[in-house]
Amino acid sequence: MGIKIKICIGTPCHLMGSQNLIEAVQEFNKKIETDIEVEAVNCLDKCKGAPAVKIDDEVYAPARPKDLIDLIKEQLR
Repeated sequence: MGIKIKICIGTPCHLMGSQNLIEAVQEFNKKIETDIEVEAVNCLDKCKGAPAVKIDDEVYAPARPKDLIDLIKEQLR
């Protein structure tokens, strides 16, 4: 069962660290060797809460690397 994650890389999210989110997911994915698909998108309409992440149909903002990994772990259960 794969997880699809969209990470906003629009200007506000980029400035607030969206690249750190992408790197954290990629590193985690290597460790557990599961099917996590990461897609960089231009906007998730949560600029005030940047950086934003979308997992399935739920948007999380602001997202932090540790919190994102915890969300992924929860989805994998």
